[in-house]
Amino acid sequence: MSRYGLVLAGGAGERLWPLSRKNFPKQLLKIGSEKTMLEETLERFGGIVEPNRIRIVTSSELKSEIQQRLPYLGDSLFIVEPVPRNTAPAICYAAFKLFASDPEALLVVLSSDHKISPLEQFQQVLTRGVNFVESHPEYISLVGISPTRPETGFGYIRCGSCRLDDRFCMDVEQFVEKPSLKRADEMIKSGLYLWNSGMFIFQARLIADILGKLEPDMCENIKQALREEDESRAKKLFGRCRQVSFDKAILERYDKVVVVKGTFNWDDIGTFAAIERLYSTLGEKEKERLSSNFLTIDSNDVTVINIDKEKLVVVAGVDDLLLVNTDDVAFIVGREKLGKMREYVERIKNEEGTDKYL
Repeated sequence: MSRYGLVLAGGAGERLWPLSRKNFPKQLLKIGSEKTMLEETLERFGGIVEPNRIRIVTSSELKSEIQQRLPYLGDSLFIVEPVPRNTAPAICYAAFKLFASDPEALLVVLSSDHKISPLEQFQQVLTRGVNFVESHPEYISLVGISPTRPETGFGYIRCGSCRLDDRFCMDVEQFVEKPSLKRADEMIKSGLYLWNSGMFIFQARLIADILGKLEPDMCENIKQALREEDESRAKKLFGRCRQVSFDKAILERYDKVVVVKGTFNWDDIGTFAAIERLYSTLGEKEKERLSSNFLTIDSNDVTVINIDKEKLVVVAGVDDLLLVNTDDVAFIVGREKLGKMREYVERIKNEEGTDKYL
């Protein structure tokens, strides 16, 4: 088999506005690092996938923005999805495209908005998943994370016993998507569940076969879109794919899925709550890269993210809020309302004259 790396980089990151914008997506943010999250993701394939076999899956608009800021990423490293349709169509489109040129392609799929450390432990775990799929090509391998808190925003994997043919892998018994706080607490206490990290390993040939059986309409639309030379026609064909996650379309409906337990630090940097968790673990130098030049006075549970180094931000006499200050936007939100970020961004979009800030 030929190993390929897929980086999912099509997300708009609306829950991280105003740090993340349509012309500056979250994967280009430097969160407690000198490197963007996309660059950090690309480095995770080191020693596992050859650099010339890594592909970034994104939209044409985000491809342009990524290349503008990271010009060393050439066109050959990108697979451009015709229109955004969630992770199932995006991953399967890339899998079909690689399968057409290399029938022995094995895909290692990572997201571009995760923070992971230490790198060596992560690569050891990922290699275990790759090795299993190479010896069991009829299986899909996942990476699961030991939960550290009852998180309601993540998916969970119920694990079976360790396999006799590979002690590092466990059969997946059940997927649970974004449970209630009570249910999440019960699952953690049971010791039977891992967080679903959204990292997948599989043979492209297998996905082509599975999709034809489980999602025949999506399968046909993807095939036709790949054959279509006219861009507008390809967009129309691909746009017929239903918007659904890879988990819902494939993983939850396929019975040969294993999970490798991650023994590294992991978080999905999709919300300000995740940035707050990360901030508490950073050294002073890394904290200053993320936020500096601010004061809080007589305030409790206040988070300030100030990236405008020329402006002093002072918060006094208030509690339970998040303040994000950039060079053109100051955004203040009550902590208990952070779950409504997408709704707030939609409302801002509907206001006249706000487009340049989005």
